[in-house]
Amino acid sequence: MSSYSFLKNETAPKILVEAYKLIGTKELLGKDNNPKILEWAKDLGLEKTYTADEIPWCGLFIAHVCQKAGKEVVQNPLWARNWAKWGTEQIEAMLGDILVF
Repeated sequence: MSSYSFLKNETAPKILVEAYKLIGTKELLGKDNNPKILEWAKDLGLEKTYTADEIPWCGLFIAHVCQKAGKEVVQNPLWARNWAKWGTEQIEAMLGDILVF
């Protein structure tokens, strides 16, 4: 976490500021789930689809930080490729961009 400490005082973009607050969030091993991650799903109306933190949560995470930052969330945010439809395509990545692999 210390390698990202320079982001603590970042004022923009807001998505980055919100994401920084969640550094260190982890899924729980075994049958238990991190209630915070499941809360994100509930807040986004995805609790019927996203039911356990063992499901990859990269799309859920970025949907949560977008929502907290007051940004629009893509339809079906759990599908990574849907994020390729979000925002404005750029040639060079910059701090705060959402990248889809």
